[in-house]
This record gives sequence, structure tokens and C-alpha cells, in this order.
Amino acid sequence: MGGRHSLMAYVPLRGKVVAGIMLGRCGGRCGSGPAFSDADIESVAALLPALGVARGSFGLPAISEPLPMGAPSHLLGRLGSLWRPTVLATEQIGRATVQVRDRNGFREMVACENGAELVWTRASLRDASASGWPYVELLHIAALQARARRRALFVGCGGAVALRQFANLYPGLAIDLIEREAQVVELARAWYGLDDIPGLTVHIADGASFAQHAVASTWDVAVIDAFDASDAGDSPQTLLRAPFFAALQRALRPGGALAVNVIGTLDGHGPVRDVGACLLRLFRRVRVVPVMQADEDYAPSALRNVVLIASKGE
Repeated sequence: MGGRHSLMAYVPLRGKVVAGIMLGRCGGRCGSGPAFSDADIESVAALLPALGVARGSFGLPAISEPLPMGAPSHLLGRLGSLWRPTVLATEQIGRATVQVRDRNGFREMVACENGAELVWTRASLRDASASGWPYVELLHIAALQARARRRALFVGCGGAVALRQFANLYPGLAIDLIEREAQVVELARAWYGLDDIPGLTVHIADGASFAQHAVASTWDVAVIDAFDASDAGDSPQTLLRAPFFAALQRALRPGGALAVNVIGTLDGHGPVRDVGACLLRLFRRVRVVPVMQADEDYAPSALRNVVLIASKGE
């Protein structure tokens, strides 16, 4: 417009653009008000390298590569995948058949047993850190409540969406992943880019046993998001019992926090009540955070994801 009222700059770091800045000045008509002079522009340009270092010191924005594709290459196959799932891999794990499939823009890991399906993971095909399940965002409450974020424990692998989010959002975080089923880890490596997650160490082990033998004050944050395919009916999962939570309480550092994903109801019955009561006996502070839609009619007996947050801090 000839007035130079807007100034846009890209912030570089090591040859890559890591941020953008837009500055504006108002007042007067185009060309008549205060504008950015050549000296102003030179001052901003001189600051950009230092701003890149500053941006990097607080953690760079993460860019996740698209997930590896396995859809049919021929035209009819590509068109067909638009309205029906494309199954990429199948594994038999215990009594459950676990599939990896692409559907509606997401890559799902699904456990099928006796005609019923439970979708463990929904990761965006374009961004492996974007989840199709809103409960994943609630797991970060534990990270925010923790006094520090140096080392985290994850029990349960699935498609590793939450692990990738934590690695992206908390730079330098060391992550220990505990997964009992080696086949789940191999599926995550083949179809979800598990090995690309920085700071990750994978342990093939039983979560309860691993926690029992862990050194005291090891982790700042612990996230329990696991489904036990060997449990049937309404029996409590092994990972949702008092000895496991007691071991985690001991293994968390002072000021540490724990997030547990539970599928249950808010009517005072079932796993939400049981896990909450157990955590209250072990931790100073416990919160129940359910997944709810803004426009839904509240139904206490409706089955939903509920994240319980327990903290050792004040």
C-alpha cells in the first residue's frame, strides 16, 4: 500500500524457520501515519538470529511426518479407501485380534474380541501427534501439575500418540515406555513411527511388575493408558489395582503427578469410583476429569473416557 504499516519477519535457527513475527503500526491514512523506516527494519532483522535461539530454548514447534502409507496404489483401491477401512496389519494377541487400519483420515489400532471392537488409538494420517480421541489432551494435566518434567513413565503403547505429544511439547523429556505385548510395539514401529520419538526407551514388560521393581523417586510424570486384553467382563484390570498405584506413588518424585485413563461411568459405580478411592488413599490431591461434549445432555450412567489425575505436590 506504500505506507509500510506492517512488517513480517521469519525467525531462523540452524537454517530452518522456527517462528514468524508480524508487527503493525496504526495512525493516519495510508502513507501518512507512522511507518517502519529502513532503520527499524534493519533493527528487527538484526534481532532475528537471537530470537531464533530464544525460541529454541523454550522448545521448538514440532513437525510430525505423515504416517507411512499402506493403501492400495491403484485408482479403484484409493477410491474405495475413502469409504471403507483399509486394513494394514493384523495380529492375534491373547484372545483379541488387533488390527491397524486407515479410516476417515485416521490410523486406528483396534482390538476385536467376540464381535466387539475397542479402538485403542486414532492418529491423524497427516500428523502422528494429533489424536482422534479427546481424552489424550487431558493426560497433559498431569505434566502441568508435576513440579518438573525431566522423566516420564508411560504404561501402554498403542499408536504412541500421547508419547509423541509429550516428546514434542516438553523438550528434553526422557520417556520410559512399558508395554507387555511385543507385537503391539512392532505394530507401533511399523505403522506409527514409534522409533522416531526422541528420548524414548522401550521396555517389553508387565507394567505392574515393572513398577514394583522400580527405584523410588524415578519419574516426574506417569501416564497409565493401557487395556489388558486378558481381562474379561467386568473384572478389574491388573493395572487398576491398589498395589500398582502404591508402587507408582513410591516411584514418583516429590511433586510428581499421575494420569490414569479409565473407561467408565460417573454414577458412583465401577472403575472410576474404585480407582478414585484407591488414589485418594495414596496421593494428596486427586481430580476426576471426564470427556464430555459441550452440547451433550449429562448422563451419569453413560460410558465415557475419564482421566483421573493424582498429584504428590501441594
